[in-house]
Amino acid sequence: MKIVSKEQMRDIDTRTSRDYGIPSVVLMENAGSALFNVIRDKVHGYENKRFAVLCGSGNNGGDGAVVARKLFMAGVYVLTVFVADIGNSSGDNKTNFEILRAINAPAVSAATPMEWKNSLPQLDSCDVIIDAVYGIGFRGEPDAHTAEVFSYIGERRNNHGTVVIAADIPSGVYADGGRAEVSVQADITVTFGAPKPGIIDYPGRENCGEMIVAPIDIPPALMESDEYYISLFSDKDAGAEFIPRAADSHKGKYGHLLTIGGKPGMAGAIIMAANAALRAGAGLVTAYIPESIRSGFEAALPEAMLIPYPDDGAGDTGARLNTLGEEIVRKRISVVSAGNGWGMGDFGTSVLEYLISRAPVKGIVLDADALNILAENPGLLDRLKNCGKPALLTPHIGEMSRLTGKDIEWIKKNKAYSAREFAMKHGVWVVLKDAVTVIASPDGREWYQPHGSPALAKGGSGDVLCGLIAGFLTSGYSPINAALMGSYVLGRAGEKYSAQASDVSATARDIIGLIPEILFYLT
Repeated sequence: MKIVSKEQMRDIDTRTSRDYGIPSVVLMENAGSALFNVIRDKVHGYENKRFAVLCGSGNNGGDGAVVARKLFMAGVYVLTVFVADIGNSSGDNKTNFEILRAINAPAVSAATPMEWKNSLPQLDSCDVIIDAVYGIGFRGEPDAHTAEVFSYIGERRNNHGTVVIAADIPSGVYADGGRAEVSVQADITVTFGAPKPGIIDYPGRENCGEMIVAPIDIPPALMESDEYYISLFSDKDAGAEFIPRAADSHKGKYGHLLTIGGKPGMAGAIIMAANAALRAGAGLVTAYIPESIRSGFEAALPEAMLIPYPDDGAGDTGARLNTLGEEIVRKRISVVSAGNGWGMGDFGTSVLEYLISRAPVKGIVLDADALNILAENPGLLDRLKNCGKPALLTPHIGEMSRLTGKDIEWIKKNKAYSAREFAMKHGVWVVLKDAVTVIASPDGREWYQPHGSPALAKGGSGDVLCGLIAGFLTSGYSPINAALMGSYVLGRAGEKYSAQASDVSATARDIIGLIPEILFYLT
């Protein structure tokens, strides 16, 4: 499913009319009809409820006028409240405002503070409020009158149980990300045609409640155009990409992962990454770790094999790397992941340089301290593009800031742009971790992965994600599907834990324990 910006949605509407002959007034009719259908499906006993449709003067208000007409014609009590001056309205929204008048549907003007005050006795009796005040074109702050309207909607919802349904986008939320200080909190958001970034990602996502994407008959050939390069990775997508095991499977079919990391005091990171990789389906996992954490690793994860090395600094680095290369060949290592609990010494830098430039593997996954080493050694970063193997990077916002030199707040507000620009520039796959994760590929395509929960806000979650991605890549998934499936499974596991326990109490091992259940649902 594509995600489109404000300008892209406007372009889609224009091209739908121009190239396919579907008038814009038909699209508005379809939007209002879709909203009416959701009301029938989601509002139990809607026929006996009292509805208020709050309309602005623009196209979003026109969508509201359509659903008000549908409700009125179905014999449902509905009051249309125009919270803005519609006297100068034109086009499709004006057409639908005039239809409401022609059929004598109940409507009042509340475009001024006094009119608004006078409308409150009628509004107070309503069970459901339809928010059709601002659409995707709004940015900035509502004026004092409209802010009062929004505050009233919130008060009715929070204190009186009034259900709030937003048409396309909750008013005050910005389509391309962010929201006004005063904005509408909806229980259900019915977005038309395609979701917009501002309702997929935070903070606007908090305003949406349940989000429903309603088709409005935009031609599929247009909607799936490569011009619109951001998609939403859904449950349906995960089910389609999941690769079931053949009956005659054996471990050799699913690759051999070498995971590198760990140091005294940080052994848990590499243990969790290796465990998650096994859970994701890697046929074999070997860990390249310091000798000093060997016994703890073996006790925690006996399913993995080990290549321990002295961590006292003794020995020639070149000789160590040659030995590592021999082991990669001998063990038929297919993928390497590195960085979890690793530290940032000279040896780590040398190993990372070897992995990028010379390691005979089919893919590398870099996380945590491997990313910090890249940030401190831009020359290594530059080599990734032509290293001859797919490279997947899994930074969180802070690590992305260090990799790019951009401010953390800027990265946070421009996640999609940051990930896409970096992926294309360096020829890598980027998994930019956040409450809503963004995944970008070198060809410019991008995905939002919306699943997750506060249960994942614990140390170790990133190590689990790295292991999942590396495990999927090792077992035969393409780089982009490994990134998408890894982030999806982690997010769903976090949601599962929150649903059955608590956001507060989760540990990374709890999340790993839920991976089999999430994968079971995909079979």
